[in-house]
Amino acid sequence: MLLKDEERKIINEAKVDPLKFDLIYRGYLQEVFNFVRMRVRDVNTAEDITAEVFFKAFKHLKSFRFEASFLTYLLRIALNELFSLYRKKYKFHTIKEVSGEPDSDDFNELRVAINKLPQKEREIIMMYFIENRSMDEVRFILNISKTSSYRLLKKALDMLKREVEKDG
Repeated sequence: MLLKDEERKIINEAKVDPLKFDLIYRGYLQEVFNFVRMRVRDVNTAEDITAEVFFKAFKHLKSFRFEASFLTYLLRIALNELFSLYRKKYKFHTIKEVSGEPDSDDFNELRVAINKLPQKEREIIMMYFIENRSMDEVRFILNISKTSSYRLLKKALDMLKREVEKDG
């Protein structure tokens, strides 16, 4: 993970000298891969999507405007790639294992309920509550307005509550 000032400097340098993009790649590779891997079953598919994310980011680097952190920008590209994959009939790998979480029956029940949510609702729950992303990051990655993000989160939580009550 790069610091904000360091990130801006490296990105501006990479806009002029493409070889500097390697620093961005090495700085964010693992986090982007983990984000993708948490959502697909196959490691090779996760690697392919991660490579595509960095290819697209490199290709469009000159148009990056620092509206969000570069990691958030990369995760938005990743999510778009995942949605594209999903549309091609692949199944998303839903919450398989969340490190540091209890392995209790209640947690497993919650995990099953989250997996039953529609894609966008599952994504907002995962990013906000499981990955601890800020609502600004979630909005940027999902490409939704502030109002829409809160509506989506409320809808997702309501759906999750109904799912847990139904199964419980």
